[in-house]
Amino acid sequence: MDEDQTNGIRALALNALAASPVYTMRQLEVEQDGDSLIITGRVPTFYQKQMAQEIVRHAVACELVNSIDVD
Repeated sequence: MDEDQTNGIRALALNALAASPVYTMRQLEVEQDGDSLIITGRVPTFYQKQMAQEIVRHAVACELVNSIDVD
């Protein structure tokens, strides 16, 4: 995967999270590691952790690593 394609996929994931009505989704970060995206940050509930993962999964078709911490 070339750098432009990688940046595009990361941008799609970030835009999907930014479009969420849930404020904590908009505070999460997405990093690229090879062909995978890593979602990081903090949310108050396990439900929101899973919600963030599904938001990104529907936006991009690549391997995801959910490293979000739950308070």
